[in-house]
Amino acid sequence: MLKITVQPEGAQSGWNPRGVARSMGLLLAFAMAIPAWAQQTRTYREGNSWVEEITGTLPPAPVFRVDTAIGNISVETGGQEIRYTVRMRSSRDNEQEARRALSALRVSARRVGQFSTLEAVWTDRQYVRRFSADFTLQVPPGVGFIHIDTMGGSITVSGASARLDLGTMAGNITVGTAQGSVNAHTLGGIVNIGNAESGLLIKSGGGDITVGNAGKRVEIYTPGGNVNVNSMGSGYIQTGAGSVRVNHSSGDINVKTAGGFVNLGDMQGRVAIENGGGNIRIGSCRGNVSASTTGGNIDLWKLYRGAQVQTGTGSITIEFLGGRGSFGESYVRTAAGDVVVYLNGATPVTVHAVSEMASGHGIKSDFPQLRISTQGGDFGPKTVYADGTLNGGGPALQVRTTIGQIEFRRAR
Repeated sequence: MLKITVQPEGAQSGWNPRGVARSMGLLLAFAMAIPAWAQQTRTYREGNSWVEEITGTLPPAPVFRVDTAIGNISVETGGQEIRYTVRMRSSRDNEQEARRALSALRVSARRVGQFSTLEAVWTDRQYVRRFSADFTLQVPPGVGFIHIDTMGGSITVSGASARLDLGTMAGNITVGTAQGSVNAHTLGGIVNIGNAESGLLIKSGGGDITVGNAGKRVEIYTPGGNVNVNSMGSGYIQTGAGSVRVNHSSGDINVKTAGGFVNLGDMQGRVAIENGGGNIRIGSCRGNVSASTTGGNIDLWKLYRGAQVQTGTGSITIEFLGGRGSFGESYVRTAAGDVVVYLNGATPVTVHAVSEMASGHGIKSDFPQLRISTQGGDFGPKTVYADGTLNGGGPALQVRTTIGQIEFRRAR
């Protein structure tokens, strides 16, 4: 039979009351407190398995900790006290073996000082096989911090007002709505965050990560998963081989990937992208842009400030819309690819462009102010240059390709 050990607030290990009268008084007070800390246990057969179900309550504390050796955990906000249901299942050849297995996971609940704690630990790990557990928790909104750690299950949290620290060895992590900050870590599962009003720190050993709307800073690390964010404040995203998609960012964002596709939508702050070999795309950006990839195409649209852009073996398309006072010095470089530059009619810029080994026209321009000149080319590749100022001149725009064509077009 499983037992839940409940320890009253302020109690300590080894506590030894003095005097029979005092002992009886404390025991009576504890007995009167039992209804608020009550728990029930029932065991029953369900199909080919035996199930033990423990239900109970805990007084709320500023911090609520859940540590379990196994099990899925589900948390919702509500009520005036912490309510828990632990449902353990064992599939064994006979009832006696099943009951031994169920008793091997020791569950305890207690409130000590600033902490309310629910723990489940193995007393005999030989029963891990054909064993599962589920924890259903209801936490009052007054709890300020929730820490959950499970060695072998998924974590689901809905409607949390507390700060969250969530960790699992192999399961998924799902958070519906979180008012406080969220720290989520899984070694191999999927992380899905709906709406987070505060900061996010997410680490996954290899699973995909999805974030709906995050109001503040987001930090994401995964060695092999894809990252999808609808909206965020500022942030840092790093993935070993996955793709990154962010629809909107109100602050600065830094993205690193070893080889995935980076697709950013509406960016309001500065953007820095390092890609080991994939394509890069930005829909629009109000801040400075730094983007590099060793072997992909780069498409940057509606840029209002300067850009430092480079690819090893890909084409580059870039659109500058910034006016005087916003556009800054820019550098665009590809070793083997074509470059198309769109310029706003009001962008003040000084252009220096070169196609080093042009086999065709080399450079074309919609702007007669740019002087195009050619060197060499009678019996081999030629070098083509374009120089000039637009709208009275301004910050330098340098465009260079080793093997490819360059075009300057009017932005529409």
